[in-house]
Amino acid sequence: MKAQGHTCTTSADNRNCVLQIGLTQYAFTLEMVGGQIHTYSAQVSTVIDGAPSSETTQPGKAAISYLEWSAHLPYAHEPEFEAQINTWLHRQVKSRATAVADVGGYRYEIDATAGNIVDLDVDAVIRR
Repeated sequence: MKAQGHTCTTSADNRNCVLQIGLTQYAFTLEMVGGQIHTYSAQVSTVIDGAPSSETTQPGKAAISYLEWSAHLPYAHEPEFEAQINTWLHRQVKSRATAVADVGGYRYEIDATAGNIVDLDVDAVIRR
């Protein structure tokens, strides 16, 4: 992520990366358990300078692309899962929802209620 312009910090079990472009901040966090990625999250937030608190805002194309990239990480080269999570992601962002979905062994949780801030968390689902 550093090669893409993010500033990253690392601790024993976490890696946090942030990229600021204009008024938009892109943040990505990895949480490790036993040396393996267990959870990751992406957040896109845009500062709305002087906008009234009741203004409805939808994330721009770059924000959606960042969230899609994040959502696709478990499915590199698996178009079926990518398409499924894309449909779900777009629906939640457009409707400014909070939702949870289990797709392909991963739990996706999104909070798009603020409009100018979208949080996406992805956890490996442990099957017993």
